[in-house]
Amino acid sequence: MSALGNQATQWRNTGKTVRFFMVDGRAMVFLLLAIYHISYWTAGLCVLGIALLTLLENKGYTLPNAARKLQILIIGKKKSAVTAKRLGRSDR
Repeated sequence: MSALGNQATQWRNTGKTVRFFMVDGRAMVFLLLAIYHISYWTAGLCVLGIALLTLLENKGYTLPNAARKLQILIIGKKKSAVTAKRLGRSDR
């Protein structure tokens, strides 16, 4: 196989979620926090945060989707910045 053929197949992996072992890459922010401030409570926060994000992923949510769902639960479905003329349109 030529070198060009090998490089042409690598683009497929660019849309996949970044993983560190079996955990979503976004959860590593908690690990970074625990590395920069080493104590028991940051280690506990790290484990709790990674467990929460893993649980959300098992339920079918990604971090941005979970943030949108939380926003809807807190604020509601009404979008005050959208004019009344566009509220009923589903094509945009």
